[in-house]
Amino acid sequence: MKNFNNSIYNIDAQLQTKHGTIIVYDRNKFFHLSYVFPLLFLSFYLSLNSDLYIRLLSFFLSLYLFIMYLSLLRCIKNNMPRFYIYENTIEYIMLSHNDELIKKISSTTDIESISFCVISELHNSYGRFSNLTPLRNLHISKIFLAIYYVVVYILFALPYRIIMMRINHSSLSLLNKNIVVKFKNRNYFLINIYSQKDFDLLLNFFNSHNIPIIYKCKFIPQIQYFSNYVMIGKRNNDEFWSENNQ
Repeated sequence: MKNFNNSIYNIDAQLQTKHGTIIVYDRNKFFHLSYVFPLLFLSFYLSLNSDLYIRLLSFFLSLYLFIMYLSLLRCIKNNMPRFYIYENTIEYIMLSHNDELIKKISSTTDIESISFCVISELHNSYGRFSNLTPLRNLHISKIFLAIYYVVVYILFALPYRIIMMRINHSSLSLLNKNIVVKFKNRNYFLINIYSQKDFDLLLNFFNSHNIPIIYKCKFIPQIQYFSNYVMIGKRNNDEFWSENNQ
């Protein structure tokens, strides 16, 4: 953790000296800790059982989950993933589950277009669009993932986004203005929008680089896999971020 923090601080210090650097914090990982809550509800239900041992088990399970959630939340907050947007460059920096510093860097010259979406709180804020047609890319694994993302959005991401927009004195019309940065090799970045200020800064940046902005909105831009693991169905390896420009 210390090395990551130092790396982030060094990057912040370096990039903030560049004129016009835009820093956008990515809160995606907050919402994918939400699996803790169903377990908490289950433990609460078990606590209503008349059996003393089950009630004790429920109590300790609830306590453990609550402490774990607070620890994970603090970890993410202290090591918030972020976008750095400056000159002709977009960087995404995050800490992986094994404390590895992940950097995804692309040039504005590689951007194909900018568009918008409603649900941008996917497992990662980067990936690659499928080369298959929607019908050929549809299978049971993706259906389950789509349901998961919609539930997480409705129960956790949407209320948080509304609160943040009220705090930032921004219009709720931004709820469908999360930014999808599509690159020519089908890679993409998903940038969560929580304020009018960030939205205006980003659009001005893309306009200044003559990047096409498509004023269309998708509900969810991609049914994204969790890392390299697929529970049901066949994984399409082509949907993971490519380090090549091809």
